[in-house]
Amino acid sequence: MNIGTSVRDSSGKFEIEVLVNGAPQPLYRRRFDGKPFVTGAPGESYTLRVRNLTGDRLEIVNSIDQRDTLGDQPASLTNRGLIVNAHGTTSFDGWRHNDDQVGRFVFGQPDHSIAAQATGDTSSVGIIGFAAFTEQPTRFFGGAYGGGLESVQYRGAPETFGAGASKGATRGGLGTGIGATVDSHVQRVSFTRSSAPASILEVGYDTEQWLRENGLLAPAEPVAFPTPQAFGAYQHMS
Repeated sequence: MNIGTSVRDSSGKFEIEVLVNGAPQPLYRRRFDGKPFVTGAPGESYTLRVRNLTGDRLEIVNSIDQRDTLGDQPASLTNRGLIVNAHGTTSFDGWRHNDDQVGRFVFGQPDHSIAAQATGDTSSVGIIGFAAFTEQPTRFFGGAYGGGLESVQYRGAPETFGAGASKGATRGGLGTGIGATVDSHVQRVSFTRSSAPASILEVGYDTEQWLRENGLLAPAEPVAFPTPQAFGAYQHMS
């Protein structure tokens, strides 16, 4: 079921979009659990845009295929994220190299994904995660990307997020690799986060074929006037 081009977390604190070539992509909700999905095609670069719907700053930790997008490490709720100002918007443009550059997110074969390169395993591909932390009164400081990389330890939270494919589901053939290096500037700021995330949003992704085969997209139907073919109009044989 098509749900538009943006989806909100369950608490209504933020919403996200997946952009390909600058255009927000359609999102589809799986009926039995409500999980949103987006389609992708090998070779497409994409960006993740996050909009803060609250009047306070949020820290957003992002993962793709259970890998942290701001550092070369497993996804974890103890990692730091990007700061989104009140009613503001920020983008995760790619796998972050440093404070000034990223390698673009690129859809591709699972065995070429960052997850496969890091772990040798492709079972976690096809999942994008967002964890939102609210800001607490300042008692101590920890850097946060856009934020920074310094870790703030806390109790009561799971070590990883981005659960990957549901048990029993047959996954398609798409993971996220790394593309061209592009400029993407961030700066370090102070942010004292809540002891646990206010909410977590997971978005699955896979090929259009996989979404159709699994009932998220309606089967393709014939159209009355298809895209013109390379040949010209029919002619009578002389």
